[in-house]
Amino acid sequence: MELNERFALHSGGPFLLRDRGVLESAAMAPRDRWRTERLDDPGILGLALAMAIARNHPFAQGNEQTAWAAMLAFFALNGLALENQDHPYYAEIFIDVIAGEQPVEHLIDQMRLSVFE
Repeated sequence: MELNERFALHSGGPFLLRDRGVLESAAMAPRDRWRTERLDDPGILGLALAMAIARNHPFAQGNEQTAWAAMLAFFALNGLALENQDHPYYAEIFIDVIAGEQPVEHLIDQMRLSVFE
């Protein structure tokens, strides 16, 4: 919630959590995929978090920015970094994936993740 609140305040708009249950469900997306599909790739799990936030719109505004920031935070917590994370290319692909114009696998293929200590 804090990420979205920062985006809302920065943009001058009001912060509004539309549905706490939807947000909590989105936050559990990586764990659910890990448990049900036995996925252990933190890149895919972080992207699952981002997609769940972006597609389910738990906030009144800033869902895509919040999703992207949450994914980057997930990566960092798991010792990963997305190279050139602020490059507009990633934003364009991310929006296309959210809109259903590109498959999620396309974004996964394009992401360049680095391991850091």
